Amino acid sequence: MAAGVAAITSAFPEWQWARVEMTLGFVALLMVGNLRGVREAGRIFAAPTYFFIASMLLVIGVGAWRYCTGSLAPVAAAAGPTTTSTGLLTTFAILTAFSTAARR
Repeated sequence: MAAGVAAITSAFPEWQWARVEMTLGFVALLMVGNLRGVREAGRIFAAPTYFFIASMLLVIGVGAWRYCTGSLAPVAAAAGPTTTSTGLLTTFAILTAFSTAARR
C-alpha cells in the first residue's frame, strides 16, 4: 500500500497531504474485498489487475515504438560521483545470519 501511494503522490505532488488517508482507504478497500469471499474478491481485484497489465503493455509498446523510430533520448548521467555506504549494513546482515543459525 505504501509503495502504491508513494507512486500516486509522486505523479500528483499536490496529493502529498493525503498520504495516510489514501493508504488507510486502500487498506480498507482490500479488507472489504477479502471479507467478501473468494469469488467476489476475484471480481473486485480483476479490474485493477487488468488495468496494471494493460498499462505495462502500453509502456512496453511505447518504448518499442520509440526504439524502432529512433526517437529515444539518451539519459543524462548523474551529476557527480555516487557514494555507497554498505559496510555497516553488510556487517549487520552477517551478524543476523549467524545469530539466527545459532538459535536453531
